[in-house]
Amino acid sequence: MSDAAGQSMPQFRTYLVIYVALMALLAATVAAAFVPADRLLVYEAKQGWDPLCKFLDVPVPDAPFPRVNSREEMAATMAAHGPITSGGELVSMIKQHLGRA
Repeated sequence: MSDAAGQSMPQFRTYLVIYVALMALLAATVAAAFVPADRLLVYEAKQGWDPLCKFLDVPVPDAPFPRVNSREEMAATMAAHGPITSGGELVSMIKQHLGRA
């Protein structure tokens, strides 16, 4: 199957992964160029409370770190949706999953 631009879905997914990686690299590079190292936290939510609380110099909460939009939840959404045949359909499915349809 192809999307509206004529790209196959495997190509689209590859381009999407590359785009997301490049945007993350760009954001980190720009931030590092303008923000002093002691005031910059490069953080991913999967790291949990520890690095965030250490950076902010606050105690780690007793509550578990919130996990929303897990891999399992997304897999269930994709399974319920069925095959994705275009980039627009992928975006629409993700928006529905996030409750932003």
